[in-house]
Amino acid sequence: MKPWEDDETFLARWLDGSLTAEELRAFEESPDYEYYVKTAGALDNFELEPYDTSAAFDKLHQRIQEAKGPEVRTLPQASNSKSWMYYAAAACVVGFIGLWVAFFADSSVEVLAADASERVAFPDGSEAMVSKGSSIRYEANSWDEARKVDLSGEAYFEVEKGVEFSVEVANGRVVVLGTRFNVEEEDDKLLVTCYSGKVRVEAFGEQHILTKGQSVVALVDAADQTSETDLVQPIWISPNVSLKDVPLGEVLDQLEEIYGVQFSGEFDRNLPFSGSFPNSDLDVALAQVFRPFNLNFSIDQSSKTITVE
Repeated sequence: MKPWEDDETFLARWLDGSLTAEELRAFEESPDYEYYVKTAGALDNFELEPYDTSAAFDKLHQRIQEAKGPEVRTLPQASNSKSWMYYAAAACVVGFIGLWVAFFADSSVEVLAADASERVAFPDGSEAMVSKGSSIRYEANSWDEARKVDLSGEAYFEVEKGVEFSVEVANGRVVVLGTRFNVEEEDDKLLVTCYSGKVRVEAFGEQHILTKGQSVVALVDAADQTSETDLVQPIWISPNVSLKDVPLGEVLDQLEEIYGVQFSGEFDRNLPFSGSFPNSDLDVALAQVFRPFNLNFSIDQSSKTITVE
Protein backbone atom coordinates (compact mmCIF):
# COMPACT_ATOMS: atom_id res chain seq x y z
CA MET A 1 0.00 0.00 0.00
CA LYS A 2 1.29 3.49 -0.88
CA PRO A 3 1.97 5.65 2.22
CA TRP A 4 0.01 8.59 0.75
CA GLU A 5 -3.04 6.34 0.46
CA ASP A 6 -2.62 4.29 3.65
CA ASP A 7 -1.36 7.01 6.06
CA GLU A 8 -4.10 9.60 6.64
CA THR A 9 -1.53 12.20 7.80
CA PHE A 10 0.85 11.79 4.87
CA LEU A 11 -0.62 14.41 2.49
CA ALA A 12 -1.10 16.87 5.34
CA ARG A 13 2.55 16.51 6.32
CA TRP A 14 3.55 16.91 2.67
CA LEU A 15 1.59 20.15 2.30
CA ASP A 16 3.03 21.67 5.49
CA GLY A 17 6.58 20.48 4.69
CA SER A 18 7.03 18.05 7.60
CA LEU A 19 7.76 14.85 5.64
CA THR A 20 11.09 13.18 6.32
CA ALA A 21 13.68 13.32 3.56
CA GLU A 22 13.15 9.61 2.88
CA GLU A 23 9.35 9.96 2.67
CA LEU A 24 9.58 12.99 0.35
CA ARG A 25 12.08 11.28 -1.96
CA ALA A 26 9.90 8.18 -2.30
CA PHE A 27 6.83 10.35 -2.96
CA GLU A 28 8.56 12.47 -5.63
CA GLU A 29 9.76 9.34 -7.44
CA SER A 30 6.27 7.83 -7.57
CA PRO A 31 4.01 8.14 -10.65
CA ASP A 32 1.30 9.70 -8.43
CA TYR A 33 3.39 12.72 -7.45
CA GLU A 34 2.56 14.87 -10.50
CA TYR A 35 -1.17 14.32 -9.94
CA TYR A 36 -1.04 15.54 -6.34
CA VAL A 37 1.12 18.53 -7.31
CA LYS A 38 -1.44 19.58 -9.95
CA THR A 39 -4.32 19.10 -7.50
CA ALA A 40 -2.63 21.23 -4.85
CA GLY A 41 -1.81 23.90 -7.43
CA ALA A 42 -5.38 24.00 -8.66
CA LEU A 43 -6.63 24.54 -5.12
CA ASP A 44 -4.11 27.34 -4.51
CA ASN A 45 -5.06 29.15 -7.75
CA PHE A 46 -8.79 28.69 -7.52
CA GLU A 47 -10.55 32.07 -7.46
CA LEU A 48 -14.22 32.99 -7.77
CA GLU A 49 -15.34 36.17 -9.51
CA PRO A 50 -17.08 38.62 -7.16
CA TYR A 51 -20.81 38.01 -7.10
CA ASP A 52 -23.10 41.05 -6.90
CA THR A 53 -25.91 39.78 -4.68
CA SER A 54 -27.83 43.07 -4.82
CA ALA A 55 -27.99 43.10 -8.62
CA ALA A 56 -28.94 39.46 -8.70
CA PHE A 57 -31.83 40.07 -6.28
CA ASP A 58 -33.13 43.00 -8.37
CA LYS A 59 -33.01 40.88 -11.49
CA LEU A 60 -34.84 38.02 -9.82
CA HIS A 61 -37.52 40.38 -8.46
CA GLN A 62 -38.07 41.82 -11.94
CA ARG A 63 -38.55 38.34 -13.41
CA ILE A 64 -41.09 37.45 -10.73
CA GLN A 65 -43.10 40.55 -11.58
CA GLU A 66 -42.99 39.74 -15.26
CA ALA A 67 -44.19 36.20 -14.56
CA LYS A 68 -47.42 37.38 -12.87
CA GLY A 69 -50.62 37.37 -14.95
CA PRO A 70 -52.47 34.90 -17.14
CA GLU A 71 -49.42 33.96 -19.08
CA VAL A 72 -46.80 31.90 -17.26
CA ARG A 73 -43.36 32.50 -18.61
CA THR A 74 -40.37 30.23 -18.45
CA LEU A 75 -37.14 31.96 -17.51
CA PRO A 76 -34.76 31.92 -20.44
CA GLN A 77 -32.10 29.24 -20.09
CA ALA A 78 -29.36 31.57 -21.31
CA SER A 79 -30.07 34.18 -18.62
CA ASN A 80 -30.35 31.62 -15.83
CA SER A 81 -27.20 29.65 -16.65
CA LYS A 82 -24.79 32.29 -15.43
CA SER A 83 -26.47 32.44 -12.01
CA TRP A 84 -26.28 28.71 -11.69
CA MET A 85 -22.62 28.88 -12.64
CA TYR A 86 -22.06 31.18 -9.69
CA TYR A 87 -23.95 28.86 -7.37
CA ALA A 88 -22.07 25.82 -8.68
CA ALA A 89 -18.74 27.59 -8.23
CA ALA A 90 -19.73 28.63 -4.71
CA ALA A 91 -20.69 25.04 -3.93
CA CYS A 92 -17.29 23.89 -5.16
CA VAL A 93 -15.56 26.40 -2.91
CA VAL A 94 -17.61 25.26 0.07
CA GLY A 95 -16.75 21.67 -0.77
CA PHE A 96 -13.04 22.46 -1.00
CA ILE A 97 -13.14 24.32 2.31
CA GLY A 98 -14.97 21.44 3.96
CA LEU A 99 -12.40 18.94 2.73
CA TRP A 100 -9.56 21.23 3.78
CA VAL A 101 -10.94 21.66 7.29
CA ALA A 102 -11.64 17.95 7.66
CA PHE A 103 -8.13 17.14 6.49
CA PHE A 104 -6.19 19.64 8.61
CA ALA A 105 -8.34 20.55 11.62
CA ASP A 106 -7.54 17.44 13.65
CA SER A 107 -3.78 16.92 13.65
CA SER A 108 -3.71 14.82 16.81
CA VAL A 109 -1.60 11.69 16.64
CA GLU A 110 -2.24 9.00 19.25
CA VAL A 111 -0.24 5.79 19.61
CA LEU A 112 -1.39 2.93 21.82
CA ALA A 113 1.10 0.13 22.44
CA ALA A 114 -1.53 -2.52 23.08
CA ASP A 115 0.31 -5.83 22.63
CA ALA A 116 3.96 -4.80 22.36
CA SER A 117 6.25 -1.80 22.65
CA GLU A 118 5.87 0.77 19.86
CA ARG A 119 8.50 3.15 18.48
CA VAL A 120 7.25 6.64 17.58
CA ALA A 121 9.11 9.19 15.42
CA PHE A 122 8.18 12.83 16.03
CA PRO A 123 8.31 15.49 13.26
CA ASP A 124 11.64 16.94 14.52
CA GLY A 125 13.48 13.60 14.59
CA SER A 126 12.97 12.97 18.29
CA GLU A 127 11.79 9.46 19.15
CA ALA A 128 9.92 7.60 21.85
CA MET A 129 9.60 3.93 22.68
CA VAL A 130 6.18 3.40 24.22
CA SER A 131 5.98 0.52 26.69
CA LYS A 132 3.38 -2.21 26.26
CA GLY A 133 0.00 -1.11 27.62
CA SER A 134 0.92 2.60 27.46
CA SER A 135 -0.09 5.40 25.09
CA ILE A 136 1.06 8.84 23.96
CA ARG A 137 -0.65 11.68 22.12
CA TYR A 138 0.73 14.82 20.42
CA GLU A 139 -0.25 17.54 17.92
CA ALA A 140 1.62 17.11 14.63
CA ASN A 141 0.76 20.44 12.96
CA SER A 142 1.87 22.60 15.90
CA TRP A 143 4.91 20.49 16.81
CA ASP A 144 7.48 23.11 15.77
CA GLU A 145 5.96 25.65 18.17
CA ALA A 146 5.13 23.32 21.07
CA ARG A 147 6.83 19.94 21.46
CA LYS A 148 4.35 18.52 23.96
CA VAL A 149 3.45 14.86 24.52
CA ASP A 150 0.65 13.50 26.69
CA LEU A 151 1.68 10.19 28.24
CA SER A 152 -0.33 7.47 29.96
CA GLY A 153 1.87 4.69 31.31
CA GLU A 154 5.59 4.45 30.50
CA ALA A 155 7.79 5.60 27.64
CA TYR A 156 11.46 6.17 26.88
CA PHE A 157 12.39 9.37 24.99
CA GLU A 158 15.37 10.42 22.89
CA VAL A 159 14.91 14.15 22.27
CA GLU A 160 16.65 16.25 19.62
CA LYS A 161 17.82 19.71 20.67
CA GLY A 162 15.37 22.51 20.00
CA VAL A 163 12.52 24.31 21.73
CA GLU A 164 11.22 23.03 25.04
CA PHE A 165 10.07 19.40 24.98
CA SER A 166 7.56 18.45 27.66
CA VAL A 167 5.93 15.19 28.67
CA GLU A 168 2.62 15.72 30.43
CA VAL A 169 1.29 13.01 32.77
CA ALA A 170 -1.57 12.89 35.24
CA ASN A 171 0.77 13.52 38.17
CA GLY A 172 3.02 16.21 36.70
CA ARG A 173 5.33 17.00 33.81
CA VAL A 174 8.91 16.46 32.64
CA VAL A 175 10.63 19.28 30.74
CA VAL A 176 13.80 18.99 28.63
CA LEU A 177 15.67 20.62 25.76
CA GLY A 178 17.55 17.60 24.45
CA THR A 179 18.29 14.37 26.28
CA ARG A 180 17.42 10.71 26.85
CA PHE A 181 15.07 9.84 29.69
CA ASN A 182 12.35 7.45 30.85
CA VAL A 183 9.00 8.37 32.37
CA GLU A 184 6.71 5.97 34.23
CA GLU A 185 3.51 7.22 35.82
CA GLU A 186 1.02 5.52 38.10
CA ASP A 187 -1.92 6.72 40.17
CA ASP A 188 0.11 7.88 43.16
CA LYS A 189 3.67 8.24 41.88
CA LEU A 190 5.88 9.38 39.03
CA LEU A 191 9.26 7.74 38.28
CA VAL A 192 11.70 9.59 36.02
CA THR A 193 15.25 8.52 35.09
CA CYS A 194 17.67 10.69 33.10
CA TYR A 195 20.19 8.83 30.92
CA SER A 196 21.86 11.87 29.33
CA GLY A 197 21.47 15.64 29.37
CA LYS A 198 19.23 17.25 31.97
CA VAL A 199 15.50 17.13 32.78
CA ARG A 200 13.22 19.04 35.12
CA VAL A 201 10.56 17.03 36.93
CA GLU A 202 7.47 18.76 38.33
CA ALA A 203 5.08 16.64 40.38
CA PHE A 204 2.88 16.95 43.46
CA GLY A 205 4.06 20.51 44.11
CA GLU A 206 7.77 19.56 44.09
CA GLN A 207 10.49 20.13 41.49
CA HIS A 208 13.69 18.20 40.76
CA ILE A 209 16.54 18.71 38.29
CA LEU A 210 18.03 15.42 37.11
CA THR A 211 21.28 14.87 35.23
CA LYS A 212 22.82 11.76 33.69
CA GLY A 213 22.34 8.65 35.84
CA GLN A 214 19.90 10.22 38.31
CA SER A 215 16.35 9.08 39.11
CA VAL A 216 13.51 10.35 41.23
CA VAL A 217 10.32 8.75 42.47
CA ALA A 218 7.78 11.50 43.19
CA LEU A 219 5.05 10.36 45.60
CA VAL A 220 1.69 11.92 46.34
CA ASP A 221 1.71 11.34 50.11
CA ALA A 222 5.39 10.77 51.02
CA ALA A 223 8.82 12.28 50.56
CA ASP A 224 10.33 12.01 47.10
CA GLN A 225 13.03 9.37 46.68
CA THR A 226 16.15 9.92 44.59
CA SER A 227 18.67 7.36 43.37
CA GLU A 228 21.37 6.76 40.74
CA THR A 229 21.81 4.20 37.98
CA ASP A 230 24.63 2.99 35.74
CA LEU A 231 22.25 1.81 33.01
CA VAL A 232 22.39 3.56 29.65
CA GLN A 233 18.69 2.95 28.95
CA PRO A 234 15.68 1.33 30.66
CA ILE A 235 15.80 -2.42 31.21
CA TRP A 236 12.57 -2.98 29.29
CA ILE A 237 14.02 -1.39 26.12
CA SER A 238 16.67 -4.07 25.51
CA PRO A 239 16.49 -7.87 25.96
CA ASN A 240 19.86 -7.71 27.75
CA VAL A 241 21.20 -5.61 30.61
CA SER A 242 24.84 -4.53 30.21
CA LEU A 243 26.82 -3.19 33.19
CA LYS A 244 30.41 -2.22 33.88
CA ASP A 245 32.11 -2.13 37.30
CA VAL A 246 28.82 -2.20 39.20
CA PRO A 247 28.79 -3.61 42.78
CA LEU A 248 27.25 -7.07 42.88
CA GLY A 249 24.68 -5.92 45.41
CA GLU A 250 23.29 -3.37 42.93
CA VAL A 251 23.19 -6.03 40.21
CA LEU A 252 21.10 -8.25 42.49
CA ASP A 253 18.78 -5.31 43.21
CA GLN A 254 18.11 -5.06 39.48
CA LEU A 255 17.53 -8.81 39.21
CA GLU A 256 15.01 -8.57 42.04
CA GLU A 257 13.16 -5.81 40.21
CA ILE A 258 13.15 -7.62 36.87
CA TYR A 259 12.24 -11.14 38.04
CA GLY A 260 10.42 -10.51 41.33
CA VAL A 261 12.85 -12.62 43.41
CA GLN A 262 14.81 -12.12 46.64
CA PHE A 263 18.44 -12.93 47.45
CA SER A 264 19.87 -14.21 50.74
CA GLY A 265 23.18 -15.64 51.94
CA GLU A 266 26.62 -14.53 53.05
CA PHE A 267 28.75 -13.14 50.22
CA ASP A 268 30.60 -9.97 49.30
CA ARG A 269 28.05 -7.58 47.77
CA ASN A 270 30.79 -5.10 46.82
CA LEU A 271 32.41 -7.37 44.23
CA PRO A 272 32.62 -5.42 40.93
CA PHE A 273 30.52 -6.91 38.15
CA SER A 274 31.10 -6.23 34.45
CA GLY A 275 29.03 -8.09 31.92
CA SER A 276 25.46 -8.62 30.72
CA PHE A 277 22.46 -10.78 31.48
CA PRO A 278 18.99 -11.27 29.89
CA ASN A 279 15.83 -9.80 31.36
CA SER A 280 13.64 -12.71 30.22
CA ASP A 281 15.45 -15.86 31.47
CA LEU A 282 16.21 -16.07 35.19
CA ASP A 283 18.37 -19.22 35.04
CA VAL A 284 20.64 -17.77 32.36
CA ALA A 285 20.82 -14.42 34.16
CA LEU A 286 21.87 -16.01 37.46
CA ALA A 287 24.53 -18.11 35.75
CA GLN A 288 26.00 -15.10 33.98
CA VAL A 289 26.06 -13.01 37.15
CA PHE A 290 27.46 -15.56 39.63
CA ARG A 291 29.75 -17.67 37.42
CA PRO A 292 32.56 -15.04 37.24
CA PHE A 293 32.76 -15.06 41.07
CA ASN A 294 32.55 -18.87 41.45
CA LEU A 295 29.45 -18.45 43.60
CA ASN A 296 26.83 -21.20 43.86
CA PHE A 297 23.10 -20.60 44.32
CA SER A 298 19.87 -22.48 44.87
CA ILE A 299 16.31 -21.41 44.14
CA ASP A 300 13.23 -21.91 46.31
CA GLN A 301 10.47 -21.76 43.70
CA SER A 302 7.65 -21.45 46.24
CA SER A 303 9.04 -18.31 47.91
CA LYS A 304 11.09 -17.10 44.93
CA THR A 305 14.10 -16.84 47.22
CA ILE A 306 17.60 -17.39 45.86
CA THR A 307 20.26 -18.45 48.37
CA VAL A 308 23.83 -17.60 47.42
CA GLU A 309 26.78 -19.56 48.80
